[in-house]
Amino acid sequence: MRRLRGESEKERWRMMEASLLHATAVSSRQKAVCIIMGCHLISSEGGSTGGRGRGRARWRALIVRAGARDGRL
Repeated sequence: MRRLRGESEKERWRMMEASLLHATAVSSRQKAVCIIMGCHLISSEGGSTGGRGRGRARWRALIVRAGARDGRL
């Protein structure tokens, strides 16, 4: 996923959320790719460590929620 110029943090989260939830409906392989992509995006993001930590925690919660709905994880 490329970061578009002028794209807000909230919009980027919405895109990642949508792609993860879509991946749960498709296949576990695609879901894994999506999760890896999301973790990479968050870990490579600039800014303070506090901000990155919050992002990672939110992403983890999203994975757990999607996985629980999928009957896995």
